[in-house]
Amino acid sequence: TRTLMSTAPATSGAAGSGDVSNSGADVTAPKSRRKNGRRRRHAIKRKRHEDAASDGEDRVRYDPTERAQMPHLVEDALDDDLRLVKEELGYLPGHLRRIAARDAAGRPAVLQLYPLGISRSYKRRKRQRHTGDSAEPFPTMLWLVSKRLGLQVARLEYQGGVATMEKRLGESAEEVRAAQRAAHEGYAAARWALVNE
Repeated sequence: TRTLMSTAPATSGAAGSGDVSNSGADVTAPKSRRKNGRRRRHAIKRKRHEDAASDGEDRVRYDPTERAQMPHLVEDALDDDLRLVKEELGYLPGHLRRIAARDAAGRPAVLQLYPLGISRSYKRRKRQRHTGDSAEPFPTMLWLVSKRLGLQVARLEYQGGVATMEKRLGESAEEVRAAQRAAHEGYAAARWALVNE
């Protein structure tokens, strides 16, 4: 907190007369002044965000400097595909590998993502100085981009579809459980193959 030092000379008074010397005493800034300063800073910050949101015709938030781009962005993705992905997700994944599936209208429905997410690294308290790129394992190789499909999957999950399928799988024959294990192993092998490409 800011403190104000009094520069007024000490007043001399008789002991017990009620005169108090404030020489060198710390006086905290009034609460109302601190609150007004905080409100002013928030108003400036809010105005800055509103101005940034209204700039330009493209309202989809995507700043290529925020994500490091992978060198093998899918070759079969057209500019229209990437624009549609940005419209659906609100951003373009930096580790997009390819369009894995399309809907009946030919729009991207499922993306294949590189197993590592690459992001820009910054040092804290150093004016956001860029210190390089960092890679972290990304758990999902296939990503739903279609809002319609995402809504249908969310509805199934809400209705207990996952628990129902787990129960059915637990009661299934050994061949079915073996097929599920094989599917898991195949998924892991596909992810590893992408990393080694």
